[in-house]
Amino acid sequence: MFREEYQKEFEKVRVSPERLQELYEKAEEKTASKRGQWMRIIRPIAIPALSLCLICMLAVPALAKSSPAVYRLVQQLVPSLADDILPEEVSCTRNGLTLQVEAVNVAGNQAKVLVSFCDAQGSGKDLIHGMVDLYDSYRISNYGEQLVSSGCSFLKYDEAEDKAYFLIQIQSDKPFDRNKIKFGVAMVLTNCVEEKQSVSLEALLPDPAEKTVQCIGISGSESGRSGIPYLDDDRTARVMAVTEWSASMKQALTITGLSYDRGVLRVQQCRGSLREADRYASFVLRRKDGAEKTEDCKADWIEEIDGERINFAESWFALSEEELKEYELVGNFMLRDGSVRGEWEVVVNLNREE
Repeated sequence: MFREEYQKEFEKVRVSPERLQELYEKAEEKTASKRGQWMRIIRPIAIPALSLCLICMLAVPALAKSSPAVYRLVQQLVPSLADDILPEEVSCTRNGLTLQVEAVNVAGNQAKVLVSFCDAQGSGKDLIHGMVDLYDSYRISNYGEQLVSSGCSFLKYDEAEDKAYFLIQIQSDKPFDRNKIKFGVAMVLTNCVEEKQSVSLEALLPDPAEKTVQCIGISGSESGRSGIPYLDDDRTARVMAVTEWSASMKQALTITGLSYDRGVLRVQQCRGSLREADRYASFVLRRKDGAEKTEDCKADWIEEIDGERINFAESWFALSEEELKEYELVGNFMLRDGSVRGEWEVVVNLNREE
């Protein structure tokens, strides 16, 4: 959870601990009432348009008669897969959750798969009640092909069906064998919350201590990077060293530093351990007239602390002091946790005769 164990000198520059605690309580809340409990948020992964040849037409008219609700839902979510709904249930139940493959389209080395997760019948659990995240733990395979590219997007939580739907698109280096398509998911994150909050800029550090880190990623255009004085090269950066480590930060999203230094606003976050969770905050500067300024550059790195790999990021906005007075800092806080491991796996034969 977001904790109150921040250093006192940074209390004024963070979202209040009470407000952040409230945000985490939203992610942990378990309730029988499902309407309006979770925001419908589409994971920001682009879905590339694929022109696929339909090799095997499934028995859609018969399916529409036996399960018209599923057919209508697929038409609404992914119209291109409406003719590829599986004529029988293909599912796997483990640890209180049921994975079901709803529709599959395979053409050569490209595959589109519509899947759903729901609470297992009779489990007595309420794990699926809104958006969930597969955390890139999905896979599709048959005879030794290698993954080239993939993408997964959360489509919808259907309250009537009590199901969360995903569209997964995968390209391999070899054609898939349509007689035996294996699809699996290793882990599901069941608590997902996203919320925007204003972050105070009233107590910015003027000259923070720094340390040099090896980055796992540096984003930003060449022109954006040129105005940032903290980049030593394409792999190393000087970041703020302003926070004493607290064990509670392993499972929290924490703003660990705010500074205005050498014409740059610096915003540092600790994302904690991401082994079974995902936490991230993105920031923009917003004027009263609604105009926004995005970060010019951002560095990500990992530190080994108490035997755990802890993720950090620092965002940089280049602007003058006068310009800074015109803006407020807005953070979009994204939390994904509540992990359930199951190693769900199903096998689909697309060439089986009806």
